[in-house]
Amino acid sequence: MNTLLFIMMFSSTLFLVNEDAREYMEKAGKEFSKSNYSKTVDYLDEVIEIESDAYEAYYLRAVSHSYLGNHEKSIADYTVIEDVMYLKRHIIFNNRGLEYAKLNQHQNAIKDFSRAIEIFPNYADAYNNRGHQLEEIGNFQGALLDYHKSIDLANSSDLAIFCYNAARLESVIGSEKEAISLLNQALKINPDFDLALNLKSKFDKKFANLID
Repeated sequence: MNTLLFIMMFSSTLFLVNEDAREYMEKAGKEFSKSNYSKTVDYLDEVIEIESDAYEAYYLRAVSHSYLGNHEKSIADYTVIEDVMYLKRHIIFNNRGLEYAKLNQHQNAIKDFSRAIEIFPNYADAYNNRGHQLEEIGNFQGALLDYHKSIDLANSSDLAIFCYNAARLESVIGSEKEAISLLNQALKINPDFDLALNLKSKFDKKFANLID
């Protein structure tokens, strides 16, 4: 659960004036914690009906819609709150970019990931996510730059994923030596990383064929 969502789950009622709205928000939080996203949306609809500027409710509803596969509705909710300054706006743009990506709207996704990076230049996830979208539209060099930037900025377990993404693309358009180094780094972080293990197996078979 990201930081912004965690804060909203436990402090969202503080932003609400109406008592009924606070009660619905508490119920929404409980349903969300149980992964009952449809019920969560129902309660959040009530919150927003009462207080149309309940921005924390829009955020939680956007996340819930995403889990339900309602990506266009999720985008609509993020759009309502994209200019709200007290929120961590880089997360909003990154999340909306992910929703655009799920709809294969690559240019919109790239635009949002770029906006997230403008707001928070050290946002490793946004670089990785933008790299995926650049790769999708055939901008492999741009994608590779973003993957490597995400590695430089990463400070979490996501580093293994970032290394894998860079290794995969390096193996196709870059340096095999660099690809192997990145893959080994990913597996050092997570020895059970299936995607990395599968790619390493392909590398091993290729080099075995060269020796034969």
